[in-house]
Amino acid sequence: MVKISTFVIGMVVFLIIGIFGGYFVSMATTTQTTTVTVEKTVTALATIAPTPSGRYGGTLIIGAEKQEDTLDPLNALTGPFAGTALQAIFERLIYYGPGGNLVPGLATSWKAENATLWVFTLRQGVKFHDGTIFDANAVKANFDRHIENPGAVKSIGFLLDSVNVRDRYTVEFKLKSDSPYADFLTYLASDVFGLIASPTAVQKYGKDFGRNPVGTGPFKFVEWIDNDRLTLEANDEYWGGRPYLDRIVIRIIPDHSVRILALKTGEIHLTDIPAQFVKTANQSGVIVKVGGAFRLFMMSLNNNPEKGNPVFQNIKVRQALNYAIDREALIQAIEEGYGIPATGSLIPGLHDPWYNPNIKGYPARGDVAKARQLLAEAGYPNGFDLEIEVAGVFANGLAIATILQQQLAAVNIRVKIKNVDFSIFVEDLFRKRTFELAVHDQAGTSPYHLWRTILHSKGRNLSNINDSELDQLIDQLGKTTDPKIIKEIVDKITQLEIERSYQIYLYYVPRIQGWSEKLKGYTVTDPRYWGSIIASKPLGLNAYLEP
Repeated sequence: MVKISTFVIGMVVFLIIGIFGGYFVSMATTTQTTTVTVEKTVTALATIAPTPSGRYGGTLIIGAEKQEDTLDPLNALTGPFAGTALQAIFERLIYYGPGGNLVPGLATSWKAENATLWVFTLRQGVKFHDGTIFDANAVKANFDRHIENPGAVKSIGFLLDSVNVRDRYTVEFKLKSDSPYADFLTYLASDVFGLIASPTAVQKYGKDFGRNPVGTGPFKFVEWIDNDRLTLEANDEYWGGRPYLDRIVIRIIPDHSVRILALKTGEIHLTDIPAQFVKTANQSGVIVKVGGAFRLFMMSLNNNPEKGNPVFQNIKVRQALNYAIDREALIQAIEEGYGIPATGSLIPGLHDPWYNPNIKGYPARGDVAKARQLLAEAGYPNGFDLEIEVAGVFANGLAIATILQQQLAAVNIRVKIKNVDFSIFVEDLFRKRTFELAVHDQAGTSPYHLWRTILHSKGRNLSNINDSELDQLIDQLGKTTDPKIIKEIVDKITQLEIERSYQIYLYYVPRIQGWSEKLKGYTVTDPRYWGSIIASKPLGLNAYLEP
């Protein structure tokens, strides 16, 4: 079981994500004009997360396992390296703050004039790092990029019909009439979908902007030495006040043990730590902090009757597979106890308050007798042969598959493990759709976006699910603004995905970090934001180093 005392403490720091998390703050249950003001929100935030009285100066050195390829918010794949840099360099119009409320960022207020028209009042007196003025034209230029590049990794162009300037500091977003408009604020507020770049720099650098990022944030880009380090320096003209730190350096250190040693010796001040290395870190004397759950390990089950295993067409077989799995044993063996047995695809903390702990999933320790009973009822008393596909790129994928192989053997299911290169894995899952079971991880930004992707027949839907009832519920969720109805739909979808067992959800994992004792004013980042947030005026965060 998860280390409850530390895990829960970490999770209560930040909660609430999803399609409608801050949506209710701005819009309540109608689409009439409702404004969120700066003064009220910032006062509430300051009560929860006061900026520490810190010390100016110093260079914070962060250790990252690997680098991503670009820091262009429109195309960035985010991890500890890119996520940290993006949150330091760029800002968004609105943020999710503690408690799940939307708080002002580069926008000071926002309102919905009708179901498809949002209007934002922008913060004045803000400059990009290259001196360009932040205004409505800059916002329009950024989101026009989304519309013009709908296939980009972080594009929300599929939601937008147009972005228009009303005056220099007022901008309107007109959503497509068929957009899941309740999802709009979620995209703007979380991850890197809504980060605002200097339009001058985007035009100047073109395709090389991702290696020359320019935003409005508390830190400015200085240098990127490929696969070695990234250097940022304090923005003296930051609208929220100069950050305490002079510089941030993100070093690439692939080996986990080497990063922990570097933390112990003071060469770095902060790094993510896999659960398997927590014991080593504790023995080294470094500070270990556990945050909220930020991803789910699962297995996609191919429900295509022609390309998947035909036995999956029987619901009792799918349920038997779930009963046969001891999720607690997986957590102990793979994650050193740092994890929570999964029920459905929503992740506690990341998807609160829609994650409902009262909805029961399969037994955490499994139920071998029940699995055997269901297999017999389905006509397979002697079991069958099954193949699980894994790729080395997914951390612990092979180890998870190996333990599952042993667990399923107890109910006479004979498992072959297919360990392939990532390119083959992608080809089999996304293109050919020729697999039986596949181990991978998953996160997701909101219930609607997540389920539209993994459960809806018209989504990416790796499991090849074709369930008209699920489709209708997901479509309804994207158009609903009533909190009570939203909760009912979310609970119904969660119950159906458990009962019909189209996929196998294994366990949720928390974010674990090691800190130097010199690092102050920092907290493990909210699961909604990849990387580490070192300073942010909207979030009341401003880390510093003691001598």
